[in-house]
Amino acid sequence: MEKFDHTTTPSGIRNRILIFSLVVTLIPSFGLGWAFYSQSQKLLQEKVELELHNIINLAQREAAAWFKENTVNMRVFSNSFVISENLEFFSNPTKHDGSNSKELRAAKVEVLNEYLVLVQSQFQEYQRLLLLDNTGLIIAQSSPEGKFFKLPSDWVEQLSHQKMIIGDMPLNGSSTATFMMAIPVYSLKREVIGILATETSLKGLRSVIENVALLSPATTLSLLNKNGDILDSPIQTKKDVTTDRNVNNSLKRLYINPMKLSTYDNVRGTRVVGVFAPLPHLSWGILMEKMYDLVFAEVLKLKNMTLTIIAFLLFSIGLAAFFLSRSILSPLKQLAKGAMLVADGDLSVALPVKNNDELGFDGLVK
Repeated sequence: MEKFDHTTTPSGIRNRILIFSLVVTLIPSFGLGWAFYSQSQKLLQEKVELELHNIINLAQREAAAWFKENTVNMRVFSNSFVISENLEFFSNPTKHDGSNSKELRAAKVEVLNEYLVLVQSQFQEYQRLLLLDNTGLIIAQSSPEGKFFKLPSDWVEQLSHQKMIIGDMPLNGSSTATFMMAIPVYSLKREVIGILATETSLKGLRSVIENVALLSPATTLSLLNKNGDILDSPIQTKKDVTTDRNVNNSLKRLYINPMKLSTYDNVRGTRVVGVFAPLPHLSWGILMEKMYDLVFAEVLKLKNMTLTIIAFLLFSIGLAAFFLSRSILSPLKQLAKGAMLVADGDLSVALPVKNNDELGFDGLVK
């Protein structure tokens, strides 16, 4: 009689049981696992967004308060009688014609210079104070003459619309970065007779936002302009000033979409989550960056846990299916072997009992 081949084949019963077990485990496991992961990820992302928005909102409020305080101080100085009285002399030169006009002019410039020096000594954030006439020419200043100073090209429009002038911050990556701010000086008749301008250090603003950054680990707060350039950052150096195109485009998108989270590689090549908050009256604002791995640590942990559970289920069900198929096929193989012996005329075959179930063969053949 032809012998029967008991070798396991890919389409054999054991493999079919294994495949069926894995499929019926895999589909619901992945389905439920994905649903659980998606919902949990959504909740965690909302939590992360809320945390980051709280930090950036606090930094925005603190920076706005710092800027407002500086603006109020400048308006107080501009209302000084020393400034208004002496500056009016230069706004109406025809009223002061005489043989001693040159000496009077020099004396008034000296008074204004001394006043500006006094104010600068009381407020260390002011790197330089200047008084300008209505055309933007320097009349007096607190530092030695000769240092370059220029109003922005749209200063007349700014002065007309928002009653102040804000200059562009130089992109130099310097630790002594400054920005220019100016306000009009009014006479007693509320006529503009000149402009009070300051070059203000960003040390005070940097200190304010760095204190906010301490509330969130591994967080960096920087200043970003509309061109996607980082103007001032605690981790920035001069070689970081010129960013590559991809980083620059990512930062531009942040500026265009304030308060919206975005993921990108920063100037150091580190994967970060960033969000931008504008500052009133300024063409730049606050950029908040936090390491991606820290921001989404819980999400990544949840993902790894979900995959581990699915892998464990697959292994457990696969192992159980293997032993189940073995417990079924082993008696069947013995039965097939016994049947072949009986078919060959050997009636003394006895099949041992290994299971007290439907596959127990005791007494079937003896």
